Amino acid sequence: MTENEDRLPKVEGGDEKEMVNIANPRGPNPHGHLLELAAPGGPEKPDYAADSFKWDVFILCGDPAKPEDQAMFHPATTSAGWFTDPDNLAVDPAGRLWVTTDGSPPEGITDSVYVMDTEGPGRALPKLFYIAPVGSEACSPTFTPDGSSVFLSIQHPGELRMADNEDATSMEDAGADWPDFKPGMPARPSLVVLSRVNNDVVGS
Repeated sequence: MTENEDRLPKVEGGDEKEMVNIANPRGPNPHGHLLELAAPGGPEKPDYAADSFKWDVFILCGDPAKPEDQAMFHPATTSAGWFTDPDNLAVDPAGRLWVTTDGSPPEGITDSVYVMDTEGPGRALPKLFYIAPVGSEACSPTFTPDGSSVFLSIQHPGELRMADNEDATSMEDAGADWPDFKPGMPARPSLVVLSRVNNDVVGS
């Protein structure tokens, strides 16, 4: 516990898991959020080794169409662009933010990969880039130096049983047989590489 933690406001009920403060503005917070850190020295000479940074809430996850979610995205975010449960973050050579999700997303969406600008008119405007195979999650985005390809690790494909959306207990009831799609071959974690034709910047 930090020296200030006992003075932070809490939501009704006082549950420690529902603590609300300026860095966690919702309680409970089932959808998660992203904080942006700004190094001192400004964009021209940032000091990434500094002891303290300025920060702000970059995104509050959830469904923007539901007032109770209190989501905060770019106003132009589409019904396919919002997300919950952010997990992995990466920055590509162009300075854009990539987010992979991992959790129990609301019905009708699945763990996916999103990309967005961090400045300019598209700041905090997520765009759906890749949907992971059934029962899996994509993680650890890594890029070629020219930004023309992104590498994604796919974890635990086929984990869900399609009949009831519960954990699969055998190869027979696994929700996917990716990436081989062959009888008798189980779903396997794999690495995928996504590229643009003509070496254009991926995700742009």
